[in-house]
Amino acid sequence: MNLKTETIENATFYHVVNDIGFEAILSDLGAGIYALSWCGKPLTTGPKDPVSYLEHPAYYGKTIGRIAGRIGKGQLHFEGKTYALTTNEGKNTLHGGVKGFSYKRFQVETAEEKDGMTICFTLVSPDGDQGFPGNVLAKVTYFIPKEEAKLRITYHVESDVDTPVSMTSHTYFNLGGEQNIENHSLTIHAPEVLTYDAELIPQHYVPVPSYLDFQTAKRLKDMLYHPALCVRGSSGIDHAFHRFETVSREEPFLRLQNGALVLEVRTSYDDAVVYTTNYPPFGMAMVNGKALALHGGIAIEPQYEALDFARMTVHPNQAQENFIEYAFSMERKEKK
Repeated sequence: MNLKTETIENATFYHVVNDIGFEAILSDLGAGIYALSWCGKPLTTGPKDPVSYLEHPAYYGKTIGRIAGRIGKGQLHFEGKTYALTTNEGKNTLHGGVKGFSYKRFQVETAEEKDGMTICFTLVSPDGDQGFPGNVLAKVTYFIPKEEAKLRITYHVESDVDTPVSMTSHTYFNLGGEQNIENHSLTIHAPEVLTYDAELIPQHYVPVPSYLDFQTAKRLKDMLYHPALCVRGSSGIDHAFHRFETVSREEPFLRLQNGALVLEVRTSYDDAVVYTTNYPPFGMAMVNGKALALHGGIAIEPQYEALDFARMTVHPNQAQENFIEYAFSMERKEKK
């Protein structure tokens, strides 16, 4: 294992390379993923310029918190009280508010272990941070195995009062550095999706419609332009997919493939929001060597069920633990 660090502007980047050429570049600002690659093949996408990466509002690779997703009118209704949150998308709160976790600098500890490298990012979020209740200790730990193309993220949260927390990673994938992800195939083991109002505030879960049914692998190009997905002047997916609680958390929830490159996503969460880079501005230089274009990447954001604050509650003296794992592989063609 090899670890190098570099400080740019107000952030430090941690560059890890394991024994099989799997590379992860992480940032203490937002406890984020700047880039993943394997033997020279890009696996993720985001702004190439590190400064743009740190400042870009699309959350590229960042840790989202305290609560991923949208909260209508910036009003958190929780345990009989209403908390006024900071609003950063019109009158609504998106991904933790104006200064959510993605905009904060975390403390960092690194450790090389027998079977890999651990990088732990820690943040203390005080009571009232962005309007949320309680003093919260959040730890985001990345583990890179020594001999696997894999990244496992563990989220550990403690609080001094009951408070809801739903953290995730807002990483955009593009396997192999393509111009877009339209020729990727996607599988999602989810029989339900979330519906939204006109402002994308979550409503309720319904059986997955045919144009969002990825229970068997579908090529994204064949799905992204369905008339039902052509809204707000663009086309694509921006939906939460919900799996049944009986499905094993160590089994792949989602599978993305482009040619021989495969990504399997495992998680303890029951939902995954999928977003396919549907809106401009386009043209920015990206870390995978392309210019940002429509459907240039696919964000996969595992998280708690939308607005189920009871389920995502952290209790005093009872830490919340969740994980997201990205496992990459290359399919070998059988010789004839």
